[in-house]
Amino acid sequence: MKTNFLLKLIPMLAIMLGSLFLVTNANAAGTSPAVITNHSGVTCKNYNDHDVTFIDYLTNGTTSSKTSATQIICGLTRNTSNSNGAYVYVDLSHSVSGTTTCTAYSYEYTGALRAASAPVTWTGVGFKEILLNLVGASKSSAWSDYSVLCTIPGNFVGTIRGVDLYEQ
Repeated sequence: MKTNFLLKLIPMLAIMLGSLFLVTNANAAGTSPAVITNHSGVTCKNYNDHDVTFIDYLTNGTTSSKTSATQIICGLTRNTSNSNGAYVYVDLSHSVSGTTTCTAYSYEYTGALRAASAPVTWTGVGFKEILLNLVGASKSSAWSDYSVLCTIPGNFVGTIRGVDLYEQ
């Protein structure tokens, strides 16, 4: 009886181990999985040097005391050397109705522009997450760098809360 059971169990174990081996090797040999890197809005800073005195860093973001719109730049840290671009999500808020426009960039380590997303504009009040698309085989390389440039309303109306890099 035990021999009969073992004879049935051995082929089932072989199939299960073989399936596990195939799945493990497919993941190791295939494309790298997408990686998300979160960046606090506190890491963003003034884009123009003359705006440096208007930037206010909060514990949860960057805003501007300037009476007019202010350009804010956010450098993004990569966690992979994937070369198929990325989605960039910008988390922002407006304390009253205002307009924010953001564009994502991919630069080669040499400084050459690799790609720029279409600018995305949002007008409203409250919290908003906007999506910037930099996905595509020619839009990044293993050595490229990403950044986001946003124009936020002044008078402490607009705040960049965070930027998420979703590498492909």
